[in-house]
Amino acid sequence: MPVFETTVKETPTTKPGPAPTQKPQRARGGGSVSSAQETHWSLVVTGQQLLRRGSSGPLVKVLQAKLNLVGHQLAVDGEFGPQTEEAVRAFQQGRGLEVDGVVGKQTAEALEEAIGVTPVGPRERKEWLSGKAGGGEDWEAVLSGGKVLRKGDSGQLVMVLQGKLADAGLKCSVDGEFGPQTLAAVQELQQKAGLPIDGVVGPNTAQALDREVEWQRVIKGQTRLTLGSEGPAVIRLQQLLTAVGFGVARTGQLGPTTKGQVEAYQKAG
Repeated sequence: MPVFETTVKETPTTKPGPAPTQKPQRARGGGSVSSAQETHWSLVVTGQQLLRRGSSGPLVKVLQAKLNLVGHQLAVDGEFGPQTEEAVRAFQQGRGLEVDGVVGKQTAEALEEAIGVTPVGPRERKEWLSGKAGGGEDWEAVLSGGKVLRKGDSGQLVMVLQGKLADAGLKCSVDGEFGPQTLAAVQELQQKAGLPIDGVVGPNTAQALDREVEWQRVIKGQTRLTLGSEGPAVIRLQQLLTAVGFGVARTGQLGPTTKGQVEAYQKAG
């Protein structure tokens, strides 16, 4: 169980391209994307250039920023390493494309199509990326039971759900429509979490989803759990420990007891 791990540093094999001279716009997750970089992105969309593991430079920054807009959490650093490849593969799988981790014409076009349904205004984009949607509704309303999502729903809040499902490693496109694919992803999550498999996202399913998203970050080395850590990822850790015979209360706090059970599990493995 990869609990105490450091962040994985991507190590591309090619050198970054020259920095753009245009004034950039800030992109999610750090880094920036300029209008010139967007222009060069058309080379990928038209199939004239491919991006793959080891690529680096401004075009990779564009790719990473666009992947973030459909629910991923990448550093926009211009380095196409393991985490970027994993995000590309997840996106390809969710869109029914060949899962090869290479960004060519089909993947780039599908990415543009997916981004086309995301909010474009700065304020709306900021709200969407933080889990908030229009009309005063936000993910907190689902967590608290004030809002339920089910098949047939649509809009920005569904996009938040889909982004979280994708971050949890489930096959789900971020298109704002709660259709069969989103339903299947929700049901898979519910089965995994030991919840009633009804495909409806209420507080229990939403909380389980947040736990799984945070746990995936631990698995990927993006988050490290240590003594004193707390939150959804710790609850998921405690659930998993209990499931494999190292019982511990689900407190959401990594105290001495949980740490002891982690160490016992590690020694047993």
